[in-house]
Formats: sequence, structure tokens, C-alpha cells
Amino acid sequence: MWCIMYTHNTPHRREDMHRLQVMVTEEHYAWLKERARASGKSISQVIRELLDEAEAALSRSVMDDPFWDIVGMARGDDPYAGVEHDRHIYADRRE
Repeated sequence: MWCIMYTHNTPHRREDMHRLQVMVTEEHYAWLKERARASGKSISQVIRELLDEAEAALSRSVMDDPFWDIVGMARGDDPYAGVEHDRHIYADRRE
């Protein structure tokens, strides 16, 4: 299955786009077609938006992850708490 699309630079102006042809599986094509139908967009627009999302996700720093907000929330005097964290977290359940 061939899919013709435009890649783009922001903003989405036709003169900033390049035509591509890509091969996709029948499953991918059906998924793209359904997503485009459900959103009222073209398959090309859906692909451009997916590329934008992937680019944004890849450009985010690992250190921007909210997970790191919990670092330092707890204090203790056991020097092995980080290594033997299960013992501390699940202590009540093991007894």
C-alpha cells in the first residue's frame, strides 16, 4: 500500500512541504484511515501530527520527566535504603 503525504516545517505552508511516498502495512493503513475519518482530517495531516508528537517526545529531556519530582521527598538514615528499597517499601506486607 502506498501513502502519499507531505512533510513540513512549521508553520504548515504548502511551499514548506515535501512530497513523500511511504509503504505501510494494511493494518497501518486501516488504522490511519480510521483515525483520519474519526478526526475529520486527511491521512497526511494525521501522519504530520504523529510526526510532530514523536519529535516533541524525543526532544524532551529525561530530566523533564515528572518522576524526578519525587527524588528527595523522603529522608532516612539507612545507607542501603536505595539499594534495598523493596525491604523498606514493603516491610509491613512481609511480616
